[in-house]
Amino acid sequence: MERFELPDGWEWRTLGNVANISAGTTAPQEEKYFTEGKYLFVRAQDLGRCGRTDNLVATTDCVNELAVNEKRLKRARKGAILFPKSGASILTGSRAKLGMDAYVVSHLAIAEGDPSIVDDSWLFHWLCTTDMIALAQSESGYPSLRLSDVKTIEIPVPSISEQKRLVARIETFGRRIKAGRAVQREASVGVVSTFGSIIAATFNSLSDVPIRKVGELTGIIGGASVPEDGPRPQSPRWPPKLPHLWPLQNPPP
Repeated sequence: MERFELPDGWEWRTLGNVANISAGTTAPQEEKYFTEGKYLFVRAQDLGRCGRTDNLVATTDCVNELAVNEKRLKRARKGAILFPKSGASILTGSRAKLGMDAYVVSHLAIAEGDPSIVDDSWLFHWLCTTDMIALAQSESGYPSLRLSDVKTIEIPVPSISEQKRLVARIETFGRRIKAGRAVQREASVGVVSTFGSIIAATFNSLSDVPIRKVGELTGIIGGASVPEDGPRPQSPRWPPKLPHLWPLQNPPP
């Protein structure tokens, strides 16, 4: 992300300057290390399942004391920010702030902010805006992040009190968005159920409902490739990569 002008009292700092950046460790393979496990062990799939969360407190696997003592696992503190550092999971944009201490797999990077400089939630929300894909290196088609590159990510840093004030505003907007999506989902269910009620009121049974293939009622074409140079083609296929539908002149009876 390009720098922008900051308000008075703010400054740009690199991630490596405000947080400890590290990676997890290789996951234990034997079942004995998970039997009666009581400590969270965070894998990439846990982040993939959550997408983005500021309170990760549940994982598929938990490790036990034997694993902690024998495998030298990497422990991250509550409030640390996790994100994918290797593999296709980088492309998901997943981010998680730990709601409790946890052990972390090697496919994930860990950012533990210096509490005297940066608030954990401020760091989490900023990293949610950071495009890690742009930093990823690809070797033999396998994307990965170098921790040395992650440390160069810049973050705007106001006072801790200002960070907390802005985080409160961000999270208020987040709750409103979440509530709005819930209303949208409820309305979508209502639309579907209403449509079903209309069908039920019109026909005695679903076997009476006429079924037609989409191709019998409309034509479908794909979009065009983006031209490398020159003017854009004046064609019904523009804009590119968008499906276009048009009614058939004489649809089948």
